[in-house]
Amino acid sequence: MTKANTPLAAPMLALLLLVGACSGTTPPKPDESQVRLFTGKGYLTDDQYSITTHPLSWKVGDQFMDLLLSLPSRPGKYPLVLYVPGLGENREAGEAWRTAWARAGYGVITLQPLDKDGRAWSSPQALAGDFTHLARERYAGPAMGQRLERLALLLAELKLRQQQGDPLLASLDTDQVALAGYDLGAYTAMAAAGEKLKAMPDPTHPLPIRAAIALSPFASFNGLAFTARYPNIRVPVLSVTGDQDGDALGLLDSPSLRQAPFHYMPKGDKYLLVLQDMPHPLYSGGPLGRGPETQGRGSKAGDTGSAGMGEGPEGGMGRGPGGGMEGGRSGGRGGMGKHGGQQAGAGRDASDQDGHQNLTRQALAVAAIQGVSTAFLDAYLKQDDTAREWLARDSNRWLKQQGRLERK
Repeated sequence: MTKANTPLAAPMLALLLLVGACSGTTPPKPDESQVRLFTGKGYLTDDQYSITTHPLSWKVGDQFMDLLLSLPSRPGKYPLVLYVPGLGENREAGEAWRTAWARAGYGVITLQPLDKDGRAWSSPQALAGDFTHLARERYAGPAMGQRLERLALLLAELKLRQQQGDPLLASLDTDQVALAGYDLGAYTAMAAAGEKLKAMPDPTHPLPIRAAIALSPFASFNGLAFTARYPNIRVPVLSVTGDQDGDALGLLDSPSLRQAPFHYMPKGDKYLLVLQDMPHPLYSGGPLGRGPETQGRGSKAGDTGSAGMGEGPEGGMGRGPGGGMEGGRSGGRGGMGKHGGQQAGAGRDASDQDGHQNLTRQALAVAAIQGVSTAFLDAYLKQDDTAREWLARDSNRWLKQQGRLERK
């Protein structure tokens, strides 16, 4: 079954090209026609909205919190997605995801709940090269408890500002909330959904979420047994990972462990999207072309990037998170120059072709995540039966060689 009306293809292709930009005179780009053909056959939304994006700084409790709010510019009432990025990333992370969801009719708030998470790469442990110790500290139960408490305070502050008549927040439906995240943010989404962590205190104010999206979910053999971690997860969950979704921080024994949460959660509205040959950084929704050598380090908290403040189907996207991953290459393979010796030019041509093909594969994978995650949100925040039927019947016919969608 194919859902009628406006496809994600055109605006999402523009977004993919933007986040795929890299340094160099003429950087490689994804194959536009191939990406357009793929997205045009995928999940089709009822509307595609022009959006606006607003950087905000609120005092939440006794601390300030930086937020990025993306939402449709048309008046209305829109479900809310809270997006928590990975370790070391800031509010401008996850552009591919927040833009796709906002265009599909959601308000999206991107935030790093704890300042220590956003500034992880400038911490003493990181400067000493001790990333494993740093990760263990940030992934531990006590830190997760603080993270969830900050998110609860944020929601309370949001509702208070709505009651006080803030016009920017009037369209957000705080009764329909999903929590999404990448890497550490995915772990946060799972904890909010009910995953048990060793030494994590019970939340004082549980988050009233109706669904969770875990992009590159975390699981390890340390801590509680898998059978004890997930039985309390009753809300719908979409897990997104792949066979090359590794970890450079030293906490993950195998990419296959990222599928464990899905297999151990109770049945009922649980989904697992598994992609082929996609590196860990792809699931962050940042610039394309970042390979395994950049795994484990996100955009530095001090990077400003560009949030994309424009409106309309071709605006509101900006340039994505600033920088690229610290210590790794930004974008795809370079060497696109046409001048110089014939031998060097031939080498660049081969490298350019490899980069072009790699970016196309990654752009298709990003489009797959955008389509499946939007259908998931429509199914469980908008209660759209057509979206639920698409997930059950049509998603795998569309995905084909990109991956597979399991459900239980």
